[in-house]
Amino acid sequence: METIHSQSMWVHGHSMQVEDNEALAAIWRSGFCLYVEGKPDSLNWLHASIPTPACVGDHRTRVAAVVIVCRTMSNDAIVRDIHVYDGDVKIGDINDINLSGDIGMVRFTLLDHPEVQTAVGVSLGLSFGATALPHGISVTAVGVEFV
Repeated sequence: METIHSQSMWVHGHSMQVEDNEALAAIWRSGFCLYVEGKPDSLNWLHASIPTPACVGDHRTRVAAVVIVCRTMSNDAIVRDIHVYDGDVKIGDINDINLSGDIGMVRFTLLDHPEVQTAVGVSLGLSFGATALPHGISVTAVGVEFV
């Protein structure tokens, strides 16, 4: 009988990288999160490098799900998309999710559980509206569940 190994690996939001600093009105890193405030009517990406157990025993791990912990300051600041990469190859995406408000922790399953060859990264696509609302997004953590 085959043993199924599983683990969850996380990275704190303050470890994330911003793709386009010029599209931000403000950025703040603390011990527990990354807070970004987008310029009105802008898009951006946050990138998280996930610690990756590529092999467990003699089995390649697979990505079961992506988990994020975040909140936005208004319904005009949203987490729009989540993309999952194995090295430079996109192995999963969840598009047009449009999360806003007090999101808390949310989990998205990757149905085909793609096999990991190298190292996993997660990118969050952000959208900031043009209305006169706070355009801030605070990301506390991003994680991946491996099986």
